Amino acid sequence: MITGKKNAPSLAVRGKSTFSEGGGDNRRVQKSTHVRNCSGVFVAPQQVKCVILQKSCKAKPKNAFTIAAKRQLEGVKCAGQHKDKIMECTVTWTGAAGTRSGMGFLAETGSGHVIAMDGAPDAVKPENGGQNLAPRPMETLLAGTGGCTAYDVVLILKRGRHDVRGCSVKLTSERAEVDPKVFTKINMHFTVTAKGVPASAVERAIAMSHEKYCSASIMLGKTAEITTSFDIVEA
Repeated sequence: MITGKKNAPSLAVRGKSTFSEGGGDNRRVQKSTHVRNCSGVFVAPQQVKCVILQKSCKAKPKNAFTIAAKRQLEGVKCAGQHKDKIMECTVTWTGAAGTRSGMGFLAETGSGHVIAMDGAPDAVKPENGGQNLAPRPMETLLAGTGGCTAYDVVLILKRGRHDVRGCSVKLTSERAEVDPKVFTKINMHFTVTAKGVPASAVERAIAMSHEKYCSASIMLGKTAEITTSFDIVEA
């Protein structure tokens, strides 16, 4: 890609131009052939100056439109790749609308789904607590992590052509005693229902999920000690 502006020497550029009749200062370029620089390399999409009969004109390459379209397509492709990296979610407090819980929240995901969340009741200050009508935000985080890793395990086993019939994972966690009360320990126990699947295949699938694929557990692993275990139920 050529960037910036370059003015090719007038003696080195051979550009054919056809002028409108009438002459004088009203002459203008109607069309031009391809313009090459001294090395024979096509100069595009820059505008190359040439001198004809002491008049300065601008010769534009014929394929300038093609180059512009290509750059536009590349821009759209880059925008699409950038969009794939973005995840959005809008969380709205519902307590202000006079709902039963004063600390309820509604999350709308970028994929168009809705998740309700609520807080635990507060005996000392009821107005600051919820009504336990929906999962708590940290429970939702834990559930999302379980869904992320279970998805990986099932997909890895299926790609290995194993006859997997079911999969569940129970997450047991501990949190810090003081704020911020991050997760400090998480155990994930998998129960895989399958037919003729060796334990080594399940163990490998779980390891691949937590070491490479599961974004959620890898992030939580920055603060929590994550352990795994599993059972296999023969179908």
